[in-house]
Amino acid sequence: MGLDNIELFTISENQMRVFSAEMLHQFYKKQGKLINSLFEELNKPTLDKEDLTAFIDYGIKTARMYQLKSENEVKRYLLVMARHGKDFNKESWAHIILNYAEFDTLLDELEEESLKVYELETLK
Repeated sequence: MGLDNIELFTISENQMRVFSAEMLHQFYKKQGKLINSLFEELNKPTLDKEDLTAFIDYGIKTARMYQLKSENEVKRYLLVMARHGKDFNKESWAHIILNYAEFDTLLDELEEESLKVYELETLK
């Protein structure tokens, strides 16, 4: 039996769009739950579906500015954003990390500094 008799599994472009749309929907749903859970922990008001979508859209857009594109990278960025606000990347501590840290350690450094800054802010 040669390769000529093997049927290959192929996915049409339309099927890929459907799969991609469903994966994106699941990402928004999962991240929305995480963000609102963190807001509850921080005693911040939770967001409704429309505001969560806008928050996540903005986070994806700004994460991409720093070459953060994978699901895990964007998730981590969103959680820091949830802790410090949507424009946290303009704060000096975040700006330095996001623009000058080595890419391999960027998110670890960002999360670590985020926790330090948050602890200092809560002591005030």
